[in-house]
Amino acid sequence: MFSLNRYTRGHSREKKPHAPARPEFRNTSGLPDAFPAPVGTARTIRPTIASFLQMLAVLFAILALGPGCSREEDKAPPVTGPRSPAEESPATEQPATAILRVLCKPEFLPETLLAEFTALTGVAVIVANPSDHPDLAASGASFDLALVDSLSLSLLIDEGALTPIDPASIPNIVNISPLFSADPFDPDGVFSVPFLWGTFGIAFNRDVVTGPDIEWEILFDRTFSGKIDMPDDIRLIVEAALRDLGTFLGEADTDTLNLVADRLLEQRKIVRGYFQIPEIVDHLADNSTYISFLDGPSAFSAIEINPAVEYIVPASGTPLWLLVWVIPAGSENADAARRLIDFLLDPKRIAAVSNAAGVANTVGGSRPYLDAGLVQMPTIILSDDLLDRCRLPGPIDLETENFIMRLKDDFM
Repeated sequence: MFSLNRYTRGHSREKKPHAPARPEFRNTSGLPDAFPAPVGTARTIRPTIASFLQMLAVLFAILALGPGCSREEDKAPPVTGPRSPAEESPATEQPATAILRVLCKPEFLPETLLAEFTALTGVAVIVANPSDHPDLAASGASFDLALVDSLSLSLLIDEGALTPIDPASIPNIVNISPLFSADPFDPDGVFSVPFLWGTFGIAFNRDVVTGPDIEWEILFDRTFSGKIDMPDDIRLIVEAALRDLGTFLGEADTDTLNLVADRLLEQRKIVRGYFQIPEIVDHLADNSTYISFLDGPSAFSAIEINPAVEYIVPASGTPLWLLVWVIPAGSENADAARRLIDFLLDPKRIAAVSNAAGVANTVGGSRPYLDAGLVQMPTIILSDDLLDRCRLPGPIDLETENFIMRLKDDFM
């Protein structure tokens, strides 16, 4: 855990080697004698794993196996007034009588919240870290609830890997801001509930890269030849080129896609390479790379090690990422899964998640409960004007999908 100084350039820390994999599960069934400070008053923000995108890929791989395997403050107000913990009866400690196994980064489920949930419901929550489960299918483990990248929804739905989520069973779903209430991959909200979101942008070394208005074109600037890292994800590479051309994936016509191909072929001559996210973080941290296209949580991991690194969301707008709750088809406790989703969509509780993890959430009414340092981060809590120029991930047509696959053959 570390303080809000993670978001300032004046904070530095000695670079540490990657930690070994930790035990598979974190069991919170034991209740503390007294709870810590009330939810929503956290003073620190815990780091997110540098390999954020890699985590999302692992989540997809796990859930795609099916049964047996186991927009932040929006301009429009929530549909109805947010429910608050103050409206509920005080939590009465009771022994755990059921178990809910959740596949999710531990940073996104603070222990204080899970203890409160157990006290209210008698359901003990066991959290499995996706990065600790590369052989989950072989282990035969199962999960009742999972937090996944919305990009994985289409395939999961098509393969019958998910159990429908009845919105009527989640009263607090009305607290989700209209901008995030309909995931483009699941517009009717049958299988998913939007929970957390964030940005992609440009991470760069401020000691080398100067100028007040850095935009997407810097990823293609020959001045920094050999010092530009790009992720080894063809969709993200295409997204970056499209932003330089002023559009987004899913909105580009054939002529624009052809320009993207030309742009990326030229960029290939000057980039240092196409790397996994942890490698990019290391390169930024040790100054061997000056510029990269990166997601916000990974960029902040580099900033913590190297205070010369800065992260921006260009004023022209950026693609967003979105994490959603889903219930796997093999869930043995779907009712408890729905109860936990509802519990977490309370404004104060989801604010506690944001404060702990340093990410934005989908409940507009949570802003009064966010830590001041988080609210003041313009690359996390976006202004309304900037948010208007950003886009959630969404489906693409067959022509665009084929274009991306052809590029993948060329680049990967």
